[in-house]
Amino acid sequence: MNRISDGMNNVGRVLNAIGRAVYLKDIDDRIVYVNDDMLALLGYRLEQVVGLGERDILGSDNAELLAEGAARLMSGKEKEVRSEIRVCDATGTMHLLNVRQRMYEPAGEEALILVVLQDITEERQIEEVLRGSEEFARSFLESSRDCVAHLSTDGMFLGVNNAGMDILGAGNAADLVGTAFASFCTDSEGLCSRMFSLAGAGEHVRFEQRVSGKGATDVWLDIHLTPIKDIDGSVRSVLMVGRDITDQRKVETELRKLMRAVEQNPASIVITDTNGIIEYVNPKFCEVTGYRREEAIGQNPRVLKSGEMPVDGYRELWATITAGGEWHGEFHNRKKNGELFWESASISPIRDAEGTITHYVAVKEDITERKRLEAQLQREKDELGRAYADLKRLQSQLLQQEKMSSIGQLAAGVAHEINNPMGFIMSNLNTLRKYLDRLSGFIGLQDAALRDVAASPAPSRETMNRIAAERQARKIDFILEDAVNLLSESLDGAERVKRIVQDLKGFSRVDEAESTMADINAGIESTLNIVWNEIKYKATVHKEYGALPQTKCNPGQLNQVFMNILINAVQAIPETGEIRVRTWAERGSIFVAISDSGTGMPPEMVNRIFEPFFTTKEVGKGTGLGLSIAYDIVKKHGGDISVTSKAGQGTTFTIAIPVIEG
Repeated sequence: MNRISDGMNNVGRVLNAIGRAVYLKDIDDRIVYVNDDMLALLGYRLEQVVGLGERDILGSDNAELLAEGAARLMSGKEKEVRSEIRVCDATGTMHLLNVRQRMYEPAGEEALILVVLQDITEERQIEEVLRGSEEFARSFLESSRDCVAHLSTDGMFLGVNNAGMDILGAGNAADLVGTAFASFCTDSEGLCSRMFSLAGAGEHVRFEQRVSGKGATDVWLDIHLTPIKDIDGSVRSVLMVGRDITDQRKVETELRKLMRAVEQNPASIVITDTNGIIEYVNPKFCEVTGYRREEAIGQNPRVLKSGEMPVDGYRELWATITAGGEWHGEFHNRKKNGELFWESASISPIRDAEGTITHYVAVKEDITERKRLEAQLQREKDELGRAYADLKRLQSQLLQQEKMSSIGQLAAGVAHEINNPMGFIMSNLNTLRKYLDRLSGFIGLQDAALRDVAASPAPSRETMNRIAAERQARKIDFILEDAVNLLSESLDGAERVKRIVQDLKGFSRVDEAESTMADINAGIESTLNIVWNEIKYKATVHKEYGALPQTKCNPGQLNQVFMNILINAVQAIPETGEIRVRTWAERGSIFVAISDSGTGMPPEMVNRIFEPFFTTKEVGKGTGLGLSIAYDIVKKHGGDISVTSKAGQGTTFTIAIPVIEG
């Protein structure tokens, strides 16, 4: 502990017990012993002091002053030397010290000097206040932002500085003289009385009190009461120093709120040092992980690692937060009991006033249930995707079936439309074959005649007459004229069949998804060609085609829409009537209106006309899907289809298709 010999241990114990700062020095002013009070006064550790010179811990000026006194002691001129010095402790605080030096000559030991120090800083300040020192009043009282007041032992004001008047809202010090400090206390008036009683009994007192301040604003003061004593030790007044801690109290209140919010937060909160060592966890962390707080503090968060997160993920995390950024991500961690769980985490740095990163805070939410629901939703989504694909496939099949149903209904008519030209084509071909037989025989006769002519220098009249008679008998002139007509008629019939086949081919691609540029008027014409046999005996068709731009669409599907509406129009005409087809373009869309002079529909049927399986026809006359499919086709083209109808006045379907350029 020091350089006192074993024989002086008792002396050391005595010096430690006297309650004053004491040290021993040798005649060279080197410190050989310091007691605990001396160390506490200066804020040093023992090993920092022992063996040093006075100059090292007290400063050159003070050391010279004390050395002069020590010299007087060693000369025997004086038994005790008193001095006053000012010394800075290890924190930089200045102390005014009363120093007494005496010679100490233990038996058989070298002579030492005993130095006893008494801190008289506070006493000197009080003395200066009581003396009304102008310098102290100016430098200490009036420059202080604290409320400094001189009060009687029962708490009545005797004087106060400017800061105190400002805090308490007083006009001048005279207004406060004779007023009880307790009258400014907004609550706990009994606390003030108790504290002043303690100060009057000679105790130093510290407490916090709320007082009514300037402008009726409450102010919190951190109050120190120091008893002022007479020479005989009796307390005659009290010095009060009150520091405004209103902002500090607000901060403390906010901190308490924040702490409650952290403690009661439904998310796990973890604070670590810069090495990742846990310094704080909130109750939610303990609830989620199963670790008690004392088990978690001092650990690294890797205690939760399940081994399922890639190492690169942790590298990215640390690279982000050490660079001052905020990291967001998910962990698949393991609880204390081994159970795996998912966490969503946000980790960010905490900086001090200088901007240096001192800690990291992680806010984590248990998302295990959310992950389970997400997995379930994904499975359901996959199932819905498969169901949607099945529905698309079934829809395609249904569309194809409806197409085939529609074509099936027209089969007889289409067959008739094909059979008519095919009938006369076959008849014409048979006739042309007979004509060819006649022409072949006539050509053979002419060949024989030509040989006779070649053998005779001049053709005989008999030969010429025979050829003419044969030409007339075989009706060669008629055949030549009629053959041209038969060929022309057959070509027309073949062209008719070709158009029907091409139109049917267009309908066979109704389920194709690929869009192409198409002429809507041409599509309507081809549809009319297909259904013509159904129409021609019951209705006169009036066409009012406007000039239409081509648009990108699925022409086969639109043709089915036109066919379904045209067939419905024919079937709505009881005997004979009219069908009117009108097209026009406006506002970036193509419009097709198909009207019939049929029986019309009541409102309740109009409202349901596009419903699947709804039909006004007899059983076996339709599936009830034609107009529903037509509605879907138009909607998929980004268009619209509407119907207006009145019973007995016919029906009009209007289709709008947006113009889409290729």
